[in-house]
Amino acid sequence: MVIPTGGVLTATPVVDSIANRLYIGVSNHNFIAVNRSDRKVDWNYFADGEIRNSAVVTNDRKLVFATKRYTLWLRFK
Repeated sequence: MVIPTGGVLTATPVVDSIANRLYIGVSNHNFIAVNRSDRKVDWNYFADGEIRNSAVVTNDRKLVFATKRYTLWLRFK
C-alpha cells in the first residue's frame, strides 16, 4: 500500500481495528485516516505543526495526537 503523505513519517502509524482505520501523522502537519479495507483516505486534518509522535485511541474511542508545537488534538469518534 502506497499513500502519498507529502511529508516524512517519523511516528509509527496506529491501527484502529474497531474503526478499521490506519492513522498516520506526517511531518508536513497532515494527519491522515486511511480505510484499511479499500486503502483510501477517509479524512485528513492539517494541524498547526509537525506530527512526530504516534496517535492514541483511548478506551472510550477518542483519537488523540499532538504536534511539535505542543498542541493536543482530540477527535471524538
